Amino acid sequence: MRPWARLLAPIRRARAEIARELARLPEDRPGHEVLAERALRFVRLRAEDVRGLSFHRARAAALRAEVAALLPWPEAEHERLLVEGFLGPPPDEPRVTVIIPVYGKLELTLRCLLSVRATRERTPFEIVVVDDCSPDRTEEVLSRVPGLRYVRNEVNGGFVTSCNRGAAEARGRSLHFLNNDTVVLPGWLDRLVETLETVEGAGLVGSRLVYPTLRLQESGGIVWRDASATNWGNGCDPFNPTYGSLRDVDYASAASVLIDRALFEAIGGFDLRYRPAYYEDTDLAFAVRAHGRRTLVQPASRVVHHEGGTAGTDVAVGMKKHQVVNQATFRSKWTKVLASHGPSGELGPRERDRWSERTVLVVATATPRPDADSGSVDLANLLGLLRTLRSRVIFFAAHPVPRGVPAPEVKGHDGAYTEALQRIGVEHPHAPYEPSVARWLREHGEELDLVVLTRARIADRFLPLVRRYAPQAAVVFNTVDLHYLREQREAAHGGKRLLALKAVDTRRRELRAVREADVTLVLSEVEREELAREVPGARVELLPLLRSIPGRSAPLAGRRDVIFVGGFSHRPNVDAVEHLVRDVWPHVRAAGTGLTLHVVGSAMPAEIRALAAADVVMHGQVPDLAPLFARVRLSVAPLRYGAGLKGKVADSLGHGVPCVTTSIGIEGSGLAHEAEVLVADEPRAFASEILRLHADDALWQRLSDRGLAFVEARYALAAHRRRLEALLDELAPRRRRG
Repeated sequence: MRPWARLLAPIRRARAEIARELARLPEDRPGHEVLAERALRFVRLRAEDVRGLSFHRARAAALRAEVAALLPWPEAEHERLLVEGFLGPPPDEPRVTVIIPVYGKLELTLRCLLSVRATRERTPFEIVVVDDCSPDRTEEVLSRVPGLRYVRNEVNGGFVTSCNRGAAEARGRSLHFLNNDTVVLPGWLDRLVETLETVEGAGLVGSRLVYPTLRLQESGGIVWRDASATNWGNGCDPFNPTYGSLRDVDYASAASVLIDRALFEAIGGFDLRYRPAYYEDTDLAFAVRAHGRRTLVQPASRVVHHEGGTAGTDVAVGMKKHQVVNQATFRSKWTKVLASHGPSGELGPRERDRWSERTVLVVATATPRPDADSGSVDLANLLGLLRTLRSRVIFFAAHPVPRGVPAPEVKGHDGAYTEALQRIGVEHPHAPYEPSVARWLREHGEELDLVVLTRARIADRFLPLVRRYAPQAAVVFNTVDLHYLREQREAAHGGKRLLALKAVDTRRRELRAVREADVTLVLSEVEREELAREVPGARVELLPLLRSIPGRSAPLAGRRDVIFVGGFSHRPNVDAVEHLVRDVWPHVRAAGTGLTLHVVGSAMPAEIRALAAADVVMHGQVPDLAPLFARVRLSVAPLRYGAGLKGKVADSLGHGVPCVTTSIGIEGSGLAHEAEVLVADEPRAFASEILRLHADDALWQRLSDRGLAFVEARYALAAHRRRLEALLDELAPRRRRG
């Protein structure tokens, strides 16, 4: 069967099944509407799979190649590789204990173990295999595998007993339960550990499970009021962004789940009432929440699961029959909690995400790339803050076509940048699965509490659509900076008539957005005062730069040279470097100090690269600036025009590296010459300040200390969290969701 036919077949089957069920229901029965809505949702999700077919093909091919690269050996070689020491020695102090309960199926266990080691995770872990009296060669083989802790139950006790036995044997601070009928993919453990350690309140985290057929088994699970359960996304395209983001779930399958060991012990381990197996993982997740912690699925942790590889799939026979029996046990134990859950199949906001208390849509021109430009750093941090403030966050990167033009295409998957947002729980619908923001708003607008539109062209295009399809939602216009001020200044600086005309159009768009939005966000007091003059009565709030402050990573001793940082898709940075190299640096060079200028930035054009010299190094984009900031003595920001706060100045001071800049560079920031930075506007004076700061240790230390204290007080995320929380609670009050 061709790939497109495989995707369309479930739709055809669903139509027939839906028609039969609808025919049995009277038109006036409420269940009729529920079933019809459910059917439409199923068909829509399958249609999204069809739209994403070409994307699915490419990603599926990459996934097959990934598995093949992990397990390149023929099955006959698996035993020999492990017995000869493929696992390597376990760490002295494992961060995690990986517990693999087994009963027979030796070939599955060997493949699982090979994949566990082949992924080369950074997290130090040990492996404990608990053999539940396997009738095959499991004991003979695994007892001889170096680097593996093998334990064998005296009597067959089932999955629950084996898991608890493995936990009792563990040395790690966290426990990872892993089925033996799995193949883990790179990041399977690191992403879970990262989530458990960094997400507020996290107690248990599960993986995204994919069938060997490359359809989705689950991205977390939903438990309904009657204690029946649904695997979220079962049978759908595993690359569909609907299932790609970190989210709070009712349960995560014990086929691959990580839990804090102290929490597991406080709960009492897996409840023995569910022996030999089934519903023990669902019960554990409910117990985690009863202890005040969160249960999550992290789709960035990917595991291929041969479901039923050990126990089969028929609920009428064998161990699988306990799935039905244990559902009743679970329902009896958690009756009060289940009362707040929806009826089976009714997917409401509580079932989709039980942690979030508001829904926020954010639209911008591009997926944030924090290693490329300052605006991306702020946008990524804003999205992260919204998530920590119990918001479900949906982010679109869209083409900002003018009003009156048909619905714009949504931008596509942006590689690691899209995945970074998904890892922190930001939903990121993208092409080809979601082609239109307008279409999404028509279907989901009623779910929204708040909409943030970033930059004027985005606000110009989408604000009317938001008012139409989400009239209940408050609208925030995030200026990033006032573009028309920057364009006016650039036009005046270079005598560019066409740019002056563009500034007029930009001003019209920005001021219209300020008038139509409920709240406008600006970076600086200068911009707030500008808008107070231009749009009296508009509500304008100050939200400065959003920064994590890394602090000074190295002392003054051994530091040398100068750095400029800035993305070159931003015209003021191009002008600044040209001015720096041609007008300022000759004066520094003439002083005979032998200093080197390091120029760093994304999208570096040919004309900037052509300015390279023996003492001017053009680095281009650098993913991690910390090593450079740890060895340079100072940064420079010789900006001659622009608007808003300057992220390059804040980032330098946040690393404890003093900065020489211009009046434009500190506009609206509150920074002052000789207090936190040095300021000069003329080329010779600017060069003199570079030389002075490079030579004067006492001055360097004073500016480094004061600059660092300044950005910690003004730009640190903790301070903004409180401010943003107050604004959110006013504009989009929390909705308690049980």
